[in-house]
Amino acid sequence: MKKEVDEMIELLTLVRKVNDSPNMIGLTEDIRRNFKYGIANLELPIFLDDVLDMDIECYDEGNPSLDSAVWVIRFIMKYFNTNTVLGFDEIEKVYEKMEYPPFNVKALEAYITDCVDILTGRNNNLLYSADTGDNFWLELEEAICYEQLVILRLNDEFVIVAGATKEKILLRTRTGKIKMSYKKIENCIQSIISVYSDMI
Repeated sequence: MKKEVDEMIELLTLVRKVNDSPNMIGLTEDIRRNFKYGIANLELPIFLDDVLDMDIECYDEGNPSLDSAVWVIRFIMKYFNTNTVLGFDEIEKVYEKMEYPPFNVKALEAYITDCVDILTGRNNNLLYSADTGDNFWLELEEAICYEQLVILRLNDEFVIVAGATKEKILLRTRTGKIKMSYKKIENCIQSIISVYSDMI
């Protein structure tokens, strides 16, 4: 797997250079505008079977932030059926070799979004803070409706949205499947990463 680890490091280095380019300024706002489709009535409940049924191991090595980020990246590799699916230890090794700040939650968030870019071959995935996003819940519902893969950061851990009912959100986490109330999520949500599906 050393070759695959080195290839991923090369791709992440390239993504970082692109993201640092001044030509990328303003792109995020364009993405946000394109993200809104004005769905008036969302039929509930909606469940994303692929997310619910994905066969992936639990991962709990003692650092919840790092463990959850590593788990999410491995999940994405399997979800998008990428040519390379690295192991948990290898994903951690890539993070260390890329010299992101160690165990920094914002750096882990950046690592996830960089990995999403290279694994999906796209650079129009959306990341924004929950406290600054307009109509956050509408956008989350739209993402679910369009079967986009949605990653949330709840406090310092990353989870994947698997569906929603009128009362609760169903999540996949590094330790299994859980349901959380909207109220509980509102109190701890920090950011959302929406991975665009091919149909958008």
